Amino acid sequence: MAPWLLQDDELPARSLRTAEVVLRTDDVGPPETSSTQLATIAGAQVGVWSIEEGEACDVEAEEVAVVLSGRATIEIEGMTPLEVGPGYVLSFEAGVATRWIIHERLTKVYITP
Repeated sequence: MAPWLLQDDELPARSLRTAEVVLRTDDVGPPETSSTQLATIAGAQVGVWSIEEGEACDVEAEEVAVVLSGRATIEIEGMTPLEVGPGYVLSFEAGVATRWIIHERLTKVYITP
């Protein structure tokens, strides 16, 4: 299990500061992305994902995410471009094609089924 699990204290809680999350580099890019899965809860994956400045196209998985830091413009066909930053909550349907324009390294917490 992840080293931030408080097993020593036998507490039913977990504590993690985002600065302590060790991200592994993903095999995509540019721009460079990194991620780590934190937990599986009721079958859903919870993790942290980060992307450096630049542009990337993606076909989204079903996901809910909260932007922790950074800024980006997300373009989705047929929609007004979405400007996002810290505190924004995002929800994507599976199969949605997106173009991410990252203005400042972006980090988000995600939940996928």
